[in-house]
Amino acid sequence: MKSPVDLQVYDEQGNHTGIIRTDGQPYAVGDIPGSTIRRISGHQVITLQGDRSYNVILDGVDNGTLTLEVETFNGNDLVKEILFSAPTTSPRTRGSMTISSERIFSSLKLDYDGDGQIDSIIEPTDPE
Repeated sequence: MKSPVDLQVYDEQGNHTGIIRTDGQPYAVGDIPGSTIRRISGHQVITLQGDRSYNVILDGVDNGTLTLEVETFNGNDLVKEILFSAPTTSPRTRGSMTISSERIFSSLKLDYDGDGQIDSIIEPTDPE
């Protein structure tokens, strides 16, 4: 995640890996078996096992642009790269998408103003 949003991922059993905030301070939670979460150059990076389905939630924390890259690997070999981008985020922005166990990515649904209504649907693109 290369955006001012907190990334949340849930597996089919409800386990959570992502960033939670307590008193405004971010904390990493890695409860999905086999998952990792870390920051690299200020970006949130979550690694998951590819044979499961996941719900992905985005929670805006500041104004900026949205760039979500999803990379699929077979060992160390990059197999597929998918990109989602939107021109703006805010602290009220909420987003959601799913990743199936077959590595099929849904559209990213965005609610820019936090009113519970979907304002935009972003289709995944191949960055090549």
